[in-house]
Amino acid sequence: MDAPCTETGNKRKRETANQQENNSQEKRDGKPFKFRITGIPMRDKVRTLFYQVLTTTEERKQEKQKPIHVTVEEIEEELFKSCDKETGKDYQERFRSLYRNLKDAKNASLREAVLSRTILPKDFVVMTPHELANPELKKEREQLRKESIRESKKSVDTQTFSEEFQCRKCGLRKCSFFQMQTRSADEPMTTFVTCHHCGNRWKQ
Repeated sequence: MDAPCTETGNKRKRETANQQENNSQEKRDGKPFKFRITGIPMRDKVRTLFYQVLTTTEERKQEKQKPIHVTVEEIEEELFKSCDKETGKDYQERFRSLYRNLKDAKNASLREAVLSRTILPKDFVVMTPHELANPELKKEREQLRKESIRESKKSVDTQTFSEEFQCRKCGLRKCSFFQMQTRSADEPMTTFVTCHHCGNRWKQ
C-alpha cells in the first residue's frame, strides 16, 4: 500500500532536483550549458539576471567571440572583486545601476559593446553613471552642462573688475565685484568681491 506514496515522493524529489538544476542552466544553440555556480545565492542570482538582460535571440546569433555566459561570469567576478569581495549594499547598488542601464531599450550600444568586449568586464563594472547612460540621455546632460556654463559666464560678465579691492588671502588686486541690496532700502548695498587669482570670495 505504501509503494505508490513512496514512488510519488521520489518523483517530487526528482522534479525538485531538476528544477534546481534548470535554475542554474540556460541553453545556447539548443544545447544546455551550466553557469559556474559560486555557491553564494546573491552572486548566482546576479549572474542569471546579467545573462537574461544580455541575451536576446538576435544577440545569440551575433556571438563572435566568447559565449555570453563566459562574459557574464567575468562581469560578476569583476563586480565582486571591486566591492571587496562582499555582496552587501555596495555590490547590490552597483549591480542595479549596471543592470538598469543594460536593460534600457535606448541603450543597445552599451549591450553591444559589452557583448563584443569593446568594453571589457573589468572596465564595465567601474563605469560612471554618465558613461553608462544611453546616447539620448548623454546628449541631454551635455546640453544642460553647456547651458550651465553659459549662465555662469553671464554671471561673470555682470561683475565689474577693479583694483580697488585687495585680496586678504593672496594680497593681489585682481578682483571683480558686484553689489546687491540684501538689507532694508535705507541701508547701503552689500558688495560681493571675488579674487580671480586665488578664488577667494568675501563680502563687505
